[in-house]
Amino acid sequence: MKNTKKVVVILTVFVVLAFTAAQADVIVPIFAPVPGDITAVWSQFGGNNTPVARAFIFMTSVAEFEFGAFGAAGGGLVKVQGTGSGQWHGNFNPGDYLLYTNGHGPITFTFDNGYGDIGTYIQPLGTGNFTAQLQLYNGTVLLATITENGVSNNHNNGTAIFIGAKDMTANNITQAIFSIKSGPGNLRTFAIDTLYLSYNVPEPGTMVLLGTGLIGLAGFARRRMPR
Repeated sequence: MKNTKKVVVILTVFVVLAFTAAQADVIVPIFAPVPGDITAVWSQFGGNNTPVARAFIFMTSVAEFEFGAFGAAGGGLVKVQGTGSGQWHGNFNPGDYLLYTNGHGPITFTFDNGYGDIGTYIQPLGTGNFTAQLQLYNGTVLLATITENGVSNNHNNGTAIFIGAKDMTANNITQAIFSIKSGPGNLRTFAIDTLYLSYNVPEPGTMVLLGTGLIGLAGFARRRMPR
């Protein structure tokens, strides 16, 4: 009986360790949208210069409602990339609908269910070198901080940089904060393009790791059980 209890304890410990290893977050930067991503486009709020409240709800392309917030009171605006009066004179693609902080950055997105990746194209107001930052959280736990360097211009030519990250092992991204860490002008003033999101499918290697561990432990238990 004592040997049986020992085997049960050992099995429990090894299963917990295997599951923990399988679920550990590995976050890597990504530099372009993932094919088939879920999207959120800011034309859902209206046309150029439409106000967006400090805290807002938005809808994704699969009809899920998510939450966003600007970092300071006053909210933001919808902007359209272009060369016309009152439009965003930057380097997104012409005609793109943007979410503009209007001096009230950063932008925080919070999700009821976790995602496996997130990213967007980003540009500060003004021209010159800049550094964008993306912080990823699972609840209150910081998963990773990603930075990306770029050059802001007003050429209306689709050269804005993409900043994003992927959780390689799970769908644990429940909050993401986009900001500008260095660059021209007010660092709280920037715009982002379409938001890209997706869910991960469990990696085959993760399932193999867990399955192999369980098979091995089953064999161990069989050898230790009294006959």
